[in-house]
Amino acid sequence: MKFLLRVCLVVVATTWWGCEGAPLASQADADDDSDVVVEVGGEADVGGDAEAGADAEVGGEAEVGADVEVGGDADMGGDAEVVGDADVVGDSGVDADAGADGEAVTDLDLDGVDDALEQRVAEEYLPFLSVDPDDGCARSIIVFRVRPHPEDATLLHVVMDRLFEEDCGLSGHVGDDEVFAMTVDPAVPAPAGILVVRAISHQDTLCEHVSECGRCGSGVEPCTAASRGGVPGFPVVFYSLGKHGSYMSEGSCDGACFLTNYCTLAPESSEPPMINVGEPGAPLVRDLTAAGMITAEAGWSEADLFGYDPWGPDDFGGAGSVAADLVDDAFLTPACRP
Repeated sequence: MKFLLRVCLVVVATTWWGCEGAPLASQADADDDSDVVVEVGGEADVGGDAEAGADAEVGGEAEVGADVEVGGDADMGGDAEVVGDADVVGDSGVDADAGADGEAVTDLDLDGVDDALEQRVAEEYLPFLSVDPDDGCARSIIVFRVRPHPEDATLLHVVMDRLFEEDCGLSGHVGDDEVFAMTVDPAVPAPAGILVVRAISHQDTLCEHVSECGRCGSGVEPCTAASRGGVPGFPVVFYSLGKHGSYMSEGSCDGACFLTNYCTLAPESSEPPMINVGEPGAPLVRDLTAAGMITAEAGWSEADLFGYDPWGPDDFGGAGSVAADLVDDAFLTPACRP
């Protein structure tokens, strides 16, 4: 059942009256399975415990303005505020747009953040990804995880694991994964909302190198910046030619890993397909081929990588474990602010 509040309602005690002066309960039966449309004008402030019916309950203090639509099983307890096009502030403290026309929040990975917001953050706050134009094995995808930052729930922590079909540098191998992570303030538009980015190249090898940059002031170096989508100021993540080691500056890349890594600032950002894989306790993806990411139709040919489970125990070809990358505290960027 759906309830559409269009703003013209005066609430007196527990009796709701429509603009025509008749009780709203007489205009539509709350137990009926058909949609209930409530036409209201002015401003409505609903307090106390008010039951909407059809498994939708609004409790505590709720302020409703503009167009708000709640469908299905929705339980909003405590102090829930819905204003305009349904800006929802949940227990995590993250101000998340519930969707166009006030659509209900979907949180299939059970982390307290709307899945649509997670996708939007991954797309809008993606750094400039610099892959050398001469790289001969750049086919890749990105799997990502977005959650409330464990040190400040008003911020988001984003981990992005870029999976290349192969490493075609010295001592190359099938499958290659390189990770960067970032702290994002979703209340500040990109790129200013990207607070800090950390990359670890060739993790757990003799070539491991940690680099970090951001807007957090003292102790954090500013990032190399480039325009993405015509918008200047996005931090650059550099990938070394053929080896794909990830670095936050060209200087930290060039000559790294025993003179095998070299980077360049590409003319355009390299942005492969991306997919939200959810949380370890509530995965959204268990097969990257079934999800349409690693497929022959997309040009992938290494059979060992087909059907890969990003939350499973296996390594990604000759690279590391994606599941381990996504939960590795080494990628927990600080909850800092400018």
